[in-house]
Amino acid sequence: MIGTILRPTLPLLLLLPLLLGGCSRLGLPFFQPCHDGTATTLHGLFADGAVLQRGVDLPVWGWDRPGRRVVVTLDGEVRRAVTDREGRWEVVFPPMEAGGPHELLVSGSTDIRRHDILIGEVWLASGQSNMEWPIAETDERDEALEVASQNESIRIFTLPYRSSMAPEKDVEPLEWITVSPENVEQLAAVPWWFANKIQPEVNVPVGIIVSSWGGTMIPTWVPRERLLEYPGTRMMVLEADREVEEYKVALEQYLIDREAWREKAMAVDPGNRGAEEGWHLPDHDLADWGTMELPTYWQATGLNINGVVWFRTDVDLPADWAGHELELHLGAIDDLDTTYLNGVKVGQTGRDTPGFWAHPRVYPVDGELVREGPNTIAVRVFDIFAAGGFAGDPEEMMILRVDDRGTTIPLAGEWLYKVEYAFEPYTEPSPVAPRERAPHTIPAGVYNGMIAPLIPYSIRGFLWYQGESDGGHPHLYANLFTTLVNDWRGRWGRGDLPFYFVQIAPWTANPVGVPLWALIREAQLEAWKELPNSGMVVITDAGDPVDIHPRRKRVVGERLARYALRHEYGTDIVTSGPIYRVHQVVGSGVRIHFDHVADGLSHDGDDLTGFELSGVNQIFHPATARIDGDTLVLESPAVTDPVAIRYGWANVPEGNLVNSAGLPASPFRTDRW
Repeated sequence: MIGTILRPTLPLLLLLPLLLGGCSRLGLPFFQPCHDGTATTLHGLFADGAVLQRGVDLPVWGWDRPGRRVVVTLDGEVRRAVTDREGRWEVVFPPMEAGGPHELLVSGSTDIRRHDILIGEVWLASGQSNMEWPIAETDERDEALEVASQNESIRIFTLPYRSSMAPEKDVEPLEWITVSPENVEQLAAVPWWFANKIQPEVNVPVGIIVSSWGGTMIPTWVPRERLLEYPGTRMMVLEADREVEEYKVALEQYLIDREAWREKAMAVDPGNRGAEEGWHLPDHDLADWGTMELPTYWQATGLNINGVVWFRTDVDLPADWAGHELELHLGAIDDLDTTYLNGVKVGQTGRDTPGFWAHPRVYPVDGELVREGPNTIAVRVFDIFAAGGFAGDPEEMMILRVDDRGTTIPLAGEWLYKVEYAFEPYTEPSPVAPRERAPHTIPAGVYNGMIAPLIPYSIRGFLWYQGESDGGHPHLYANLFTTLVNDWRGRWGRGDLPFYFVQIAPWTANPVGVPLWALIREAQLEAWKELPNSGMVVITDAGDPVDIHPRRKRVVGERLARYALRHEYGTDIVTSGPIYRVHQVVGSGVRIHFDHVADGLSHDGDDLTGFELSGVNQIFHPATARIDGDTLVLESPAVTDPVAIRYGWANVPEGNLVNSAGLPASPFRTDRW
């Protein structure tokens, strides 16, 4: 068995293009799509069924031979371009009204036609796992199935995971999925509930580009040059550079060492002596052959050798099988085999077959070889390394089948066997592949692979749900988040693109010590206050303390939609719960003023909870709270001279303050202790 030796691991696959150059259409991290200049290509987002943003300039781009003239037509509008030195072309169509379907035609070295193009509203949804969490794994699965049957004006394009050391230019030309009850379960829940909320209000097609990767920290989504500007992230970048370079060197050496090891460990076939002596012939003398139950690895029977072992069995076939073509199914054979029926070779699997050690053997048998009565099957198995023998399913993979009727005869059971060549097993362990840094942790890597190639596709705005992976450096989060937002907006050429994001949900992260998730929420709140045309969704009431992936996603998507409906589409709707603005100490109590109170403050349950007061001793005590108009008055018998307030300041906040729209207040603190 040599599978663990020859099969490249995923990390090796990820880095080979960096070592070897070239490109791929596999959609794996580090792999660039191919643009070889022999044909006209369109950027992958411009696939059949694409949704384009209404009311703004529409860039359309792709690649061809350098210096080639390209003509692009959309809804009767014609634009022309000439490719640059790198073969890239781009045209810009004027703003269009919502509608469709249209055809997008491109004529260059070759012609391209894209069908069913719609003009509507396009949003880019990004972040980590809670943004990509599928509808099938939420509490609202059944609701989504019902709603999807009533609204098929939503289309979603989901990017595969990709990380890169440099900004990529294209994405895989995947499908824009038109949402329906048949496919809604596989789609990202938060973006879909967002789209489902806004689409009936705007009454135009809605497209969502989902570019999200679970477990990613925010530095992976920020461009390299921005990370190098800050000491805290500059070291991250340089450390990742060092690790990648060291890995490339180690990988090159590993490949050399592995090849040298294989030359020693892999036995060489000394030649088919058994066939020369007639071991495959029906009339061969079998007096010195043993028996073995198949399928099995022969080492499991005590035959501890590598080398060549022959196996034989006779199968009685009825008269009506004679002359008919057969299929001989032997399952996987580890490692190589030559197979005979009635003395004639009918199949062979060698080293040139990918994954030969696990490749199912299915060999066609010419009807001229098939006769009534005993038919001899002989299989020469060459085990190169480790375990050897038959590894197929005894019921489904070791059978003989008549081609024209589907009738089968089982082959599992007792076979005769004889050793042709035996080699002492090679016991030296194989070289250990170097450990590669996980691609989704490389600073700027996910930006390079999953955001950069989307620019400048026209969008209405951004949706963001991320932060759970950044508990280790909450002090960096607010700065990095504002950097990310400003940078993305700048690269799209619109500094006012809306950016709506989700404050992370409750979860029992590091229950002892500093509440790191409270610090991330604070960083998100601070970033919101600094960022124009942004909005933050609070979901302290929609989390699960024991699950980092809360199963209630509809409320998240619909709260994001509130911002879009109010600020982008002119709907009179409340967007946020209460946000702390200022407070005054009044006697032994505190009066708090909030923004976003709507028609007034309220709370769930009998009493307001979640508030704490502290004096100069920095010891916080629970506080009673009462609503007084649009303000809140706090008191605590244990704190007669209050200097600091905290609300919901925990990994799992317990506060219940809401406004008249039922939207929860954001956790906050007034101290920086």
